[in-house]
Amino acid sequence: MARVNFDGSSSIVTGGASGIGEASARLLADSGSRVVIADLNEERGQAVASELGGLFVRCDVASIDDADTTVAAASEMGPLRALVNSAGLGMAGRTISRDNQPLDLSQFEFVIRVNLIGSFNMLSRAAGAMAATEPMDDDGQRGAIVNMASAAAFDGQIGQAAYSASKGGIVGMTLPIARDLSVVGVRVNTIAPGLIDTPIYGKGEQSDAFKAHLGQSVLFPKRLGSGEELAFMVMDLLTNPYMNAEVIRVCDQLAGEGFVALAPDLYGGEFAEHTEMDKAGELMTTLPPDRAARDMSGAIDHLLGHGAVTGEAVGVVGFCMGGMLALMIAALEGDRVAAAAPFYGAPLGEDGPDWSSLTAKVEGHFAAVDDFFPPDAVEALGEKLRSMGKDVEFHVYAGAGHAFANWENPLGTHDEAAAATAWGCTLDLFRGCL
Repeated sequence: MARVNFDGSSSIVTGGASGIGEASARLLADSGSRVVIADLNEERGQAVASELGGLFVRCDVASIDDADTTVAAASEMGPLRALVNSAGLGMAGRTISRDNQPLDLSQFEFVIRVNLIGSFNMLSRAAGAMAATEPMDDDGQRGAIVNMASAAAFDGQIGQAAYSASKGGIVGMTLPIARDLSVVGVRVNTIAPGLIDTPIYGKGEQSDAFKAHLGQSVLFPKRLGSGEELAFMVMDLLTNPYMNAEVIRVCDQLAGEGFVALAPDLYGGEFAEHTEMDKAGELMTTLPPDRAARDMSGAIDHLLGHGAVTGEAVGVVGFCMGGMLALMIAALEGDRVAAAAPFYGAPLGEDGPDWSSLTAKVEGHFAAVDDFFPPDAVEALGEKLRSMGKDVEFHVYAGAGHAFANWENPLGTHDEAAAATAWGCTLDLFRGCL
């Protein structure tokens, strides 16, 4: 499967005069796209656009007129295929000050207007233009959009109420917008980066010292990320034709531990909310196994071909039906999967795959109270695989119920202690095998 080809197309990067936006614009230009730099910094924006052979448009992202002008300028240079929503700002302020004065509401509104309303404004205007283009492939793809949120959407700090609200809004709107735009073949993804060195931190000796201090909290390497490093992820999301909607948090957790992580969408953009148990069951039971195997095999191809991956095999983790699929793909892919960590899900009974090709080290995590995957059946599978010489260990957590590692599950069975133990074991498994 080829990546999306942007040669001869046009693209828009908001905030493209500096930081993550500039780095993304440079990679898009390298891919053959004519880039519109949409920014308020005219001097720097003109310089970047000129260097890239693109066009600068002075743009207030929250202005409908400015957004329409930007989209029109891009469409004149070629079919609009990509939007990177990188414009944003931070403005720290506590909800009440030290003398108990409430935060100026206009300050809160300004951050929301730029970061959240501006992102939606640019997205909706660009999506309208993308929808009017001819499809790029047999799937009907017409374009891709990447929004920029922040780790503050999930873990905001003191003084970040406005910023966290704006970035949380971007995260929250990603899935419904992806659903809205699926009918016209436009994909939408959002990145929630952590500590990235951008102009938002300012310049000078004090700023450098602050950034160096922040970098010490990073796992490895102990520094802030660069705009170019984040732009690599932007391009992955734009050019991978199967990446759509928000990447789940487990993928972020693995990436945060230093792994290159990918969460493939096996349902073609269809999702079930945590409260939609019937819909989740329908999606699981109607998923064609051969298609799931093909898509997961393609995900392995993508990871092994990724420039940041240095090994020759991958690890697989899955939850519930994903746990069952994790074991199945490990059996089907042989030595391309070195480690598998199924959580409360496994192919039980006589419906399992041909286990003869399974070479991965398997460490599974199951609940003692689980009608979906009963512990007796799980232990029987473990004994069967070990009798075949397979390296398999299944942990059954006393008192835990199905979906115990899911902090949002509607069953009320989240078990923090069991989840922490199981996740720690999974990380150790991957570190030892990958």
